[in-house]
Formats: sequence, structure tokens, C-alpha cells
Amino acid sequence: MQLEGYVKCTPLIGGNLKIDLLALGEKIPVYGKLITALDIATWLASKLSMGVLEINYRIDLIFYANLAIDKAYVNWNGTRPKGKQFDTDMKISGTFGGKLEISTEVKAQSKYMTKQGVEVSFEAGVKADCYFKITADPNFNKENKVNWTTEFSGLIVEFYYKLSLKSTSKNKPPKTLSPIKLIPSYTGKTTMKF
Repeated sequence: MQLEGYVKCTPLIGGNLKIDLLALGEKIPVYGKLITALDIATWLASKLSMGVLEINYRIDLIFYANLAIDKAYVNWNGTRPKGKQFDTDMKISGTFGGKLEISTEVKAQSKYMTKQGVEVSFEAGVKADCYFKITADPNFNKENKVNWTTEFSGLIVEFYYKLSLKSTSKNKPPKTLSPIKLIPSYTGKTTMKF
């Protein structure tokens, strides 16, 4: 008689913690003044443009972690000698990382543009990501040892911008021009084995 089982849970458990640095920055004197200046500048731009411009910005710090069972395999074979009836294979990994996201969005819409059914928006930002991943690959039956793999992502930085021109005229079907990618993203990766 032979029995087999296979399990994969990716992720088994995980979580994100998102911190709005603009809200937190008001508690720190130097950054609070910078945020107040940004608020005044966006308010002033909106008032001077008579409501044509709408400016929004965000700065978020995100921490994330997860634990995953990449694979768990069990095989029992009753025809094998005692002590060697079980064959198992397992791979467990844990990831911990952080992201910093800074973005700003500018929308332009006037009465004339509204009559024509046109809306223009521009968004630009920077995203930075960095994570550590540790993987355990125990081999219980053969050598009774655990192979550890440690992976560091490096700093992954992405610059982006999106330009949208949206037509919402009733006489014409909606048209959207979005996004335009000028700067390609870059990913650097290094793997270490101990």
C-alpha cells in the first residue's frame, strides 16, 4: 500500500502595515512645516487657477511580511523496510520587506473643458522596494539536514508618470490615452547560499 499527499500554501499567513507619512509628519516639527508648505502651495495653485487645477500628493511607507509553504510532500510506502517507509520533502519561506511610495497627481478641468467633455490628468511618482527572503528546505530522510537560502532583493526603484486625456462627450465614444511609459523600470537581484 502507498499513500501520497501534497500541500502548497502561498502565503500561509501574511500582513501589510501602511503608514501615511504625511499624517505622521505633522507630529515632527521640521517635517510638519514642510507638509504645511505643501498644503499651502496646493491650495494656492487651486485658487489661482480658479479651480481648474486639482493637486493631490501622497507619501506612504509600507511594511509587509509573509510566511509560505512553497511545497510539502509526504509519501508512505508500506513495502519499504521499517524506518524508511516515509519520504518527505518540504520547502518553507518567509519574506519581510518595505516599500516607500511617493506620488503626486494633477487634474485639469475647466468649464470649457467640461462642455467639450475633456479631462486631463497627470500623475508622477517614485516607488522603492526592498525585501529579504529566507527559505528552509529540510531533507528529513536522507541526510537530516536543512538547506537555507537567503535572498536580498537589492533596492528596486521605479519612476513613473501617467498622462491621461479622457473624452466624455455624449456624441463621441470615450477615448483614453493612458499610461505612457518613458522611463523603464529596473530590477536588481542577488542570491546568497549559506
